[in-house]
Amino acid sequence: PTPARLIFLALLLSVTSSLALVVLSLLSLPVTITQVIVTTLGAYCLLLIGWMRPPVGRVSGCLVTGLVTLATLLACAYWGALSGPGVLFMLAWTWLVRWALLHRSVAAVLSDGMLLAGGVVGAAWAFESGGSISLTIWTFFLLQALLPWLPVGHSSQTQNRQSEQSRFDQANQRAEQALRRLYVRTPR
Repeated sequence: PTPARLIFLALLLSVTSSLALVVLSLLSLPVTITQVIVTTLGAYCLLLIGWMRPPVGRVSGCLVTGLVTLATLLACAYWGALSGPGVLFMLAWTWLVRWALLHRSVAAVLSDGMLLAGGVVGAAWAFESGGSISLTIWTFFLLQALLPWLPVGHSSQTQNRQSEQSRFDQANQRAEQALRRLYVRTPR
């Protein structure tokens, strides 16, 4: 995802989550800020899976992320005021999803973890300063828009696979060229 797309996503998620909190409160449904944050993180993971288009496991990744989000919401509803671990769990799940989709080295995974931690610190500061859930979510996801500038990194296995693939592609091209030459030279 591009930085502009992630900034737009930050705006969209902050406005949507704030509207959802207001509407559900007006309908007298018991909704906590923690449940809104967990749902927003789950939506973010689903959007990342959709945008990144992994070669394998897109549908199962979405299903598992949906189930994890639902289970976390149920756990938060059960625990009530002690639902902080649910938010931490969803942050860890977000980190795992981004790790699986983007990163191939330990340095990249650790820098992504630091970006998530920085987002949490920024969101906590925004909530402490303004007290607004919209500002809190906006700050968190605005900091997550720095994701494209993190080093992706490549493991040695990835580099080996790429070199094997390029050797295969070269051999395939040579074989196709030889077949074309044979086809042109063959009398009819």
